[in-house]
Amino acid sequence: ADFRTAAAQYYAQRSYFGLVGNTLPLFLVQGNHDGELGWTPSNATWAAGMRTTYFPAVSANGFYSTASAARNYYAWHWGDATFIVLDPFAATTNRPNRAGTSWAWTLGKEQYDWLVGTLEHTSSRYTFVFLHHLVGGTGYEARGGAEASRYFEWGGANLDGSPGFSSQRPGWGVPIHDLLVKHHVTAVFHGHDHLYVHQERDGIAYQEVPQPSLAREGGINSAEEYGYRSGTLFGSPGHVRVTVDSSRATVEFLRSRLSAGNRGVVDRYELKPRPR
Repeated sequence: ADFRTAAAQYYAQRSYFGLVGNTLPLFLVQGNHDGELGWTPSNATWAAGMRTTYFPAVSANGFYSTASAARNYYAWHWGDATFIVLDPFAATTNRPNRAGTSWAWTLGKEQYDWLVGTLEHTSSRYTFVFLHHLVGGTGYEARGGAEASRYFEWGGANLDGSPGFSSQRPGWGVPIHDLLVKHHVTAVFHGHDHLYVHQERDGIAYQEVPQPSLAREGGINSAEEYGYRSGTLFGSPGHVRVTVDSSRATVEFLRSRLSAGNRGVVDRYELKPRPR
């Protein structure tokens, strides 16, 4: 597709998100089909220009925290919760399958340091992290959840289980997962795999969020290929709803259907706040 064909997608998404935005705030998280990949800089520049034309650009102000210049990673506080959005694409300038290693996936040092600072200054009872997929994951396409969280920049290990973080990321401190554990992060919400999978590791909920509009219901054949070996698994379509109060956060998977059963609750679990 050329740029003119791609541009139509921004017009359409502006319309669709506008419908949602009538009743809900909208916070965008970069995905692998959004064109802002670090290894395609000319495409990334054009796509970023289109996105910021049709959707508000995030910049550091009294509400958002981000880098000094506008970035695709940011955080904000709402009530007793902190929300952190990460971008594994912009700083990944070497395409992983061409590099021959998933260590090519990276937040970049600037974003990593920003994440460290954000977590160090967060005292919220709940901290939720959002990103399209883990930084590394299973295979060059960065699939998977809790099992994949042990590897590469996210978990620090090479694929054979040997330590790799100190040599691959000298001067970075600790792997991302260890950083999240240290600062009592409540949950990591990730997408990419078009499934609903609730898992836990080291007190953190790893929640793979489903595709909301998939026409075929219930397909889970890809779960094993993507490395999911544990947790609660359902196929798409649907969406995840998180309700936060003073004592708990409740996560629910709501089914999407054009027929009976739309918005039916398929799964539900609770998240406890960090100790005071």
